[in-house]
Amino acid sequence: MKKIIHILSHSLKNDNNLNYHIYGNWASRLAKNTLQYTDIFQHEVWYPVRNLKIPKQITKDHITYKLFPAKTLNVGLESYFGLIYCPLLFQELTKHNPKTTLIHVQGERGSILHGLLLQKPLYSILVQYHGYGQPPWLDWMEKMSVTLLEKITFLRVRHFFVPIRPRVEYLKKTLHISPENVSSENFGVDYTRFKPHNKERIRKKLNLPKHAFIILFVGHLIHTKGVDLIIQAYEKLKVIYPQLYLLFVGAQPDDPLYTLGVQKADKIVGITDNAELPLYYNAADVYCLYGTPKTVKYGGVGIASYEALASNLNVISTNLIHFPDSIVSKVGFVPSDYNEFVNKLEFMVRNPTFSFHARSIVEPYISHEYVMKNIINIYLNILNEKS
Repeated sequence: MKKIIHILSHSLKNDNNLNYHIYGNWASRLAKNTLQYTDIFQHEVWYPVRNLKIPKQITKDHITYKLFPAKTLNVGLESYFGLIYCPLLFQELTKHNPKTTLIHVQGERGSILHGLLLQKPLYSILVQYHGYGQPPWLDWMEKMSVTLLEKITFLRVRHFFVPIRPRVEYLKKTLHISPENVSSENFGVDYTRFKPHNKERIRKKLNLPKHAFIILFVGHLIHTKGVDLIIQAYEKLKVIYPQLYLLFVGAQPDDPLYTLGVQKADKIVGITDNAELPLYYNAADVYCLYGTPKTVKYGGVGIASYEALASNLNVISTNLIHFPDSIVSKVGFVPSDYNEFVNKLEFMVRNPTFSFHARSIVEPYISHEYVMKNIINIYLNILNEKS
C-alpha cells in the first residue's frame, strides 16, 4: 500500500504539552485532513522530541505516530535553521520502500530536511513551507549560507507547497526550481466547521459581553505577530470607544508578552481544543495581526487568519498580501504602517455592520476541499511515476 510519512523539521519538547503538539501539529493535521478525502494511503507522522529517552510509537485514528529522541543545538535557532541530532529517525527509514513511500516534510529549513535530501536520495521528498527566515537586514547571511546549501539539495525536492509569495519567487528565480514543482497549497480550513454562526448566542455561551466590540488575536503572544501593537491600538482607541474588548486565545504562560497580555487584555484563553476555536471567531468583531517585516515577508497569511476569513470575520492584517493581487483588497484591510492599522481598526469600530464577506472569495485558496484534492493529486502523480 502507498504510504505518506509526515516529518516535522523542528523538534518538540517532552513536556506536559507534548500530546497537544503530537495530535495538533502541522504533520498530524495534514495526515488527518488527507484521510477525510481518501483511504488509499497509509499515514505515519514522525517527530524529533527533546528529552525523550527511548523511541515511542502510538496508533490513533488510523495514523501511526513515531517519536524519536533528539537533541538540538539551540531551540531558538530552529526558527531560522535548526541543527537537530536525531539518528534513529534516519535509521527508521531503512524499513520502508522508497518506491511506495513519499516523505512530506513540514518546514523548509533545518538539518532534518537537508539530511533527508542528502542521505536518502531514493525517496521522493515534498516540502511544506511555513515561513522560516530572518530579519531583512540579515538577508545577506541567508545568501552566504542557506542559499548555497539549497542550490544543491533543493534540486532533489519533488514538490514545494509555498503559500508565501516572496519564497515562490526565490525558488523559481534564485534556485531555478521548475514552476511545475511549486504550488501554493497550505493547510486548508474545514469550511464545515469554520463558518458563520449567531454571534449573540455564542457570546452568551462563552460568557462574553453582548454589546462589546471584540478584537481577537489567536496564537502565542509574541512581538513578531504584533501583539504589543495590537494592545497599544486597543488602549488608544478604548479611551474613545469604551465598548472595546480585547480577547487573546491560545496564549501560554511562557509567551514573551503573556504578562503584558494579562495586564492589558479583557480576557485571555489558553490552549484551546481546535473544536472550540470556531466559537471565538464567531464571537469576535475583527481579527488583527500586525507582523514585523520578517513576519510579513516570510509568514504567509497565517492559519488563524484563514480560519477568521472562513468564519466571515473581518480581518486587519499586514499578511493578507500573500493572497493573489486580484483578491487582496476584497478580503480585508492591509495596513501599511501602525497609524493606518489604528485607523482601520477605528473604522471597524465606527462601522460595526461593515463586512468584507470574504468567506466565498478565499474559499478556492484555503478550503479543505480545494487544498486537499490538489495535494492528493500531487501525491498520486509522483507515486505513479515510481511504480
